[in-house]
Amino acid sequence: MRPASHWLTILTLVVACWQPFTAEAFDCDDCANIGCTDHWFASDAGSYSSGVCGTAGCLHCRETLTGDWFGYRTCLAESGLTLEADSTQFYQGVAHGGRRERFYYAGHNDLLFGFDLGKMLDVQGWSLTVRAEHRWGEPLARDAGVILPTALHAATPTPESDRLILTNVFFTGAVDENVTLLFGKIDTLDGDRNPFASGRGKTQFFNTSLLVPVNGLPTVPLATLGAGAIFSVDGMPFAQLMVMNSSDTVTTSGFEDLFDNGAVILGSVNLPVPIAGKLGIHTLSGAWNTKTFTSLDQDGRIIIPNVPLIQTAGSWVVWWSGAQYLYQDPSDPMKGWGIFGRAGASDGAVNPIRYFFNAGIGGQSPFVGRERDLFGIGWFYNRFSNQIGPAATAALGLEAASTGVEIYYNYAVTPYFKVTPDLQIIEPGTNQANTATVVGIRAELDF
Repeated sequence: MRPASHWLTILTLVVACWQPFTAEAFDCDDCANIGCTDHWFASDAGSYSSGVCGTAGCLHCRETLTGDWFGYRTCLAESGLTLEADSTQFYQGVAHGGRRERFYYAGHNDLLFGFDLGKMLDVQGWSLTVRAEHRWGEPLARDAGVILPTALHAATPTPESDRLILTNVFFTGAVDENVTLLFGKIDTLDGDRNPFASGRGKTQFFNTSLLVPVNGLPTVPLATLGAGAIFSVDGMPFAQLMVMNSSDTVTTSGFEDLFDNGAVILGSVNLPVPIAGKLGIHTLSGAWNTKTFTSLDQDGRIIIPNVPLIQTAGSWVVWWSGAQYLYQDPSDPMKGWGIFGRAGASDGAVNPIRYFFNAGIGGQSPFVGRERDLFGIGWFYNRFSNQIGPAATAALGLEAASTGVEIYYNYAVTPYFKVTPDLQIIEPGTNQANTATVVGIRAELDF
């Protein structure tokens, strides 16, 4: 693993040094006037005008590494097919404390296909989304002494497999301007899209505790079959209601055990609350899973044959997620920076986290000329369930809670290549590990 991490570090340094540090050093507006044969990194396809080959052909300024594929990418989009592909690599480790001071290399590849069925099959208002992803390398949690990954994207869709997995295969269709239906295999990781603390661990924070409502699993499956509706008011989503399979089927289609052990009912309501003329977004969510779970309240006798595990019927979770803009980009009100927070609770019978809090500041970089950069400073607190059995508590050395802080800066070397240094200081909440100082770097390349 270490040689690969060395290559990642070398590549990051070479590209970062090759790219001018400030946006003013290379004016992307100049690319619009570059013809197909006017610059060494512009396309030499003579059938394209300078208007097509300008910014799209500029290696510094194009939105993706592979550009417009000599016009074929635009042609496919106009025909109803879009493709987003990216690779994210991590080099992260415990610099001090934790259980063991060691560094790991890991990565994650994403392929996201969009099919506009209106353009392709004349089924107006409907689309199909397909996400294929896989990970590789070793996640860090065990050496840091924590139960949740310190780099979420390096551990999903499942840390047990490095196979290519379809986590999203779902249809969406507009009934009218206020109601949208969706059904299929749905990945819930994007369910809480806090503008300053989400992004699947690919673009913003690394740590799971600052990206998702951590009280959700296993009540809310990561990926499974389901159906639901999104209700909008004035073009903005107001509420969502979903019914999903009760079990996580991230590595399978999910049809073989669909609703065999109950269902999940998931709902959320979005409440816009502007303050001082700046956008504020608050989301209240809750879920009820009717599945029969294995209870956390076990003891050492579970290793004895013929002694049944303690079961719990049903599980619930609730959480709030909020963001308040302090600055909004005049050209795009959804860009800017501000403060965020989350809080949630669970029944504690099947989820090891009884309740949690996180808060911080982040979003678009406030530095002049660095509008594509992102930054964030966040704090989290995860309170463990008091229903965890004494044997498990003793084996894991669990204390009352885990808490930590994280700071990151996502530097856009080019629009398609971003490098993010990251620092985390975590109190693991176990007597088997010391306070961990976790440092890492992330490199994201959009193809």
